[in-house]
Amino acid sequence: KHKDVQNQLLQLQKELRSIETKKNVQKLISKASEKFYGLIGKTVNDREKDTLKAKIKALEGENEQLSDRLGKAILEKERNGTKVFKAENDKEYYRQQMDNARTTSNRLRTENQELKTETKELKKELGKMKDLFNSEQLEALRHHFPNISKAMEEGKDLLKQITRSRGFGMGM
Repeated sequence: KHKDVQNQLLQLQKELRSIETKKNVQKLISKASEKFYGLIGKTVNDREKDTLKAKIKALEGENEQLSDRLGKAILEKERNGTKVFKAENDKEYYRQQMDNARTTSNRLRTENQELKTETKELKKELGKMKDLFNSEQLEALRHHFPNISKAMEEGKDLLKQITRSRGFGMGM
């Protein structure tokens, strides 16, 4: 009986060693696989990191290009805004100039009409005065003041026209 127990004990010890060996082998395999996985994982991670770094670099380059384009667009917008502002100011300036020119033109037209009326009246007065001068005086006027002499003639003609149109010149 004793031998049987001893055999069983030996058998159990062998099994225990076998189990411990299996455990140790599993631990070693586990540790080795972790290290191996770590090496493989590190390589994969490095590749992914390199890929991501390349993508980041590309995105940074694209971002820089977009920033440059945005800056140029902002400058262009400001230039266009300045051009529009200048055009609006020019438009307003020229509108004011046109208004001033119209006002001046209307004023000058009115003054011209008033001067024409005054000139007509003066010519009429000079025409009336023509009868007061003798022929020598009229000749001296013609010689020294041709404009006055001419105005007297025109004034005399104006007086004749006025009196004819009013019906007074029938008997003259």
